[in-house]
Amino acid sequence: MLMIFLYAMFAIISFIVAKIEYKPLKIEKERTILSFIKGGQLSLFSIILLGLFAVVINMYYTHITMNQMASDRLNYEYDFSRDLIAATAGLTYIFNIVNKHGGNFEDVLYLTTFVSIVGFLLSYKISKISTPLGLLFCFFTPCLLNSFVNLKQTYANAFASVAIVLMMRNKSWGNELLILLFLWLACQFHPVAFLMIPIYILFRFFINDEKKYNLSSVLIVVLLVMVCLGGLLTVIAKLIAPVLPYLASKLLQYFEGGEDQTAESGWIVMIKGIYIYYISYYLMKYRHYIQSNMRFYNHMLILSLIISVCYLISPFYYWLPRTSSLLEFPLLLYWVKCLQFLPKGEQMKYVSLFLIGFFTFRTLMIIFIK
Repeated sequence: MLMIFLYAMFAIISFIVAKIEYKPLKIEKERTILSFIKGGQLSLFSIILLGLFAVVINMYYTHITMNQMASDRLNYEYDFSRDLIAATAGLTYIFNIVNKHGGNFEDVLYLTTFVSIVGFLLSYKISKISTPLGLLFCFFTPCLLNSFVNLKQTYANAFASVAIVLMMRNKSWGNELLILLFLWLACQFHPVAFLMIPIYILFRFFINDEKKYNLSSVLIVVLLVMVCLGGLLTVIAKLIAPVLPYLASKLLQYFEGGEDQTAESGWIVMIKGIYIYYISYYLMKYRHYIQSNMRFYNHMLILSLIISVCYLISPFYYWLPRTSSLLEFPLLLYWVKCLQFLPKGEQMKYVSLFLIGFFTFRTLMIIFIK
C-alpha cells in the first residue's frame, strides 16, 4: 500500500510542477537544437529533480521486492555479478558503468528508473501537443510505472518516445540528427526497437499531414506491414549475420519463431488494448474536428492503428506487445490534447473517466504482481 501511495504522490507532484511551468510551444519557433534544451513545458532542473524523486521511490520498491525478483531480473543480476555480457549492448554499457564505480545490481535498477523517467519527461517537455493533464493521464497507465519494474525495455521505451515526439516537429538537420540519435539509443537496449526504423521512414518520407487518406486502405496497409515485418527483419538478420553476428542473433531471437519466449498471449493481451482501440475509433470518427485543429493527425492516427494491430494479432506474434509499449506515451499525450476539439464534451468526460479507471486497475495490478 505504501508503494501505491508513493507512486500516487509522485504523479501528483509531477502534475503540479508541470502545471506551474506549463508554456504551450509554438511549432513555428522551435527549429534549432538549442530549443530542444531551452524550450518546453518543464525545465531541465525540474526533470532531474523528478527523476531523483522517482529513484527514491524505487529504492523502497526494490527493498520490498528484492527477494521476489522475476526470472528476467534474476538473469540480469547473474550477468552483472559475474561481469558477463548482458542481453543487449546498451545494458552491457550500463553494467560496466555501475561496476566501474563500485555499485551493485540495485544501483542498476535505480539508474534505469532515473534515465527512463527523465527520458519520458523530456519527451513531454519538447512535445508540441503535451499538457499537464496529458502527463497526469500517462501516470495512470503502465507507461511510466514500468520504469520501476522493467529493465532494458524501459530504456527503449523512453528513447523511442523522445524520437517519436521529435518526429512531430518541423524538419531540420539538427532535429533529424536528434531523432536518429534516440532511435540508435533505443536499438541499443532492445531488439524490438529496430521496428522504429520503418516507422521513422514512414513518418518522415511517406505521410503527408495535409492529405486525407482512405481509412480502409490505411488500416489494410498497417495490418499487412505488421504481419510481414517480423519475417522481413528475420531475412535482414540472416543477411547481416556474417558481418554483425551479435545483432543478427538478437533479431532472430525475437523475430524467428518465439515459442520458447515467455510472454503474455491470447485474449488477455487483446483486452489490454481496449483503450487503444477506443482512441483509434474516435480518431477516425472525429477526423474532421481533429485534423482541422491539430497538426500531425495522420501520423498519430497511423500510430494508434499500429498499436491496435499489435494488440489484436499479439496471440500470433509474441513480440508485438513489446512494440506497442514503445509507441504509447506520445499517442496518449496527443489524445488528451484531442479531447478539447471533440464534440459532445460531456460524453467524452465520462469515457475518459472510464479509461482512467481501467488504467488505474492495470497499474495497481502491476504494483501488486511485480
